[in-house]
Amino acid sequence: AKDPLLRGICKRILADESRHMGFSILSLPDEIRGLNAGDLHELEDFTREALVLVMTGQFPREAYEAMGMSAADIEAIRQARKEIALGSEYALFRKLFRREMHQTVVSNMQKVGLLNDRTSAFMREMGINTTLAAAA
Repeated sequence: AKDPLLRGICKRILADESRHMGFSILSLPDEIRGLNAGDLHELEDFTREALVLVMTGQFPREAYEAMGMSAADIEAIRQARKEIALGSEYALFRKLFRREMHQTVVSNMQKVGLLNDRTSAFMREMGINTTLAAAA
């Protein structure tokens, strides 16, 4: 961020999120190993849904509807956002961010014991290379 206040806020958010991630990496392996088959399956399903939301982005359709916008207007906004994202100067940043995000997700899932045949299969369906953690 160019604004010093926003830059400071972002740094603090990143530091806080880093602490959350570190705590998870330390505490989750034992918890995941202790799950029964049904609970593990439920966690895998939750992980899939979370990955879909994080990796594909979110579009606030409900917010636009609550503001009274028509379906056609909402679709026009969605399409405009997609075109801007694909054609802007941020396209390279988004590509690099996605690659880094994929590597981090795979590595962290491996660390906590959640990278298994089932989760790897649906991650590959999303275009995430699950062999990155082994190569890193």
